[in-house]
Amino acid sequence: MRYIIIGVVITMLFFVKSSAQNSNSDIYTVNVNHNKNIYVGVGIGFGIFNPGDVNDYINTQLEDYYIEDGFSEIIFNYNAKASLNFAITEYIYFTFFLEGAWAPKWIYSEDEQYFSFTKIAPGFAPKFYIPFGSGQHAFFVSPGVTYNKMSFESYSATNFGGKLQGGVSLNFGTLKLQPYGAINFVKASDGVRYQEFELNYTDFQMGVELLF
Repeated sequence: MRYIIIGVVITMLFFVKSSAQNSNSDIYTVNVNHNKNIYVGVGIGFGIFNPGDVNDYINTQLEDYYIEDGFSEIIFNYNAKASLNFAITEYIYFTFFLEGAWAPKWIYSEDEQYFSFTKIAPGFAPKFYIPFGSGQHAFFVSPGVTYNKMSFESYSATNFGGKLQGGVSLNFGTLKLQPYGAINFVKASDGVRYQEFELNYTDFQMGVELLF
């Protein structure tokens, strides 16, 4: 995990230096009036993942049941986030965010069964914008670090993780609509007696965020 943190810092320093060298060029005057120094963001999305020990636990709990509808494994999670974004240059922002994810599972058998795998993750990520076309809109990439608290049934664990996000920023005046894709690298273990139970929230995520 320390290599992820070091990589984020090196990337951030490279872009800050590059931006400073080009701060007087014409490209950095494009749409300057459309940007603010601080943006508040809200977003929603979903993730696709395979939490192995969690799914094994569910299968064990249901081994004596006949499942009438669906399957036992958790595949999807749903997430929401809030963020605070500070401009360093016109095309570099520092983002502090809080993200919550929820992976529910309802099983319909003789008795209805319900399981829930949750995650709360504050994090930090620089966001680098790359304008295209007329310069009104931009691609962006954002490598970040998260601190994750995960819970499932009686198990819980915390650990640092990594987040790599990229997408498109559609600028409408002082509003930015940002559809994105992301990969989250998150897992931690809860020691139970003589055995480790892994909580794994590593996923591929898609969503949209509104900055205003």
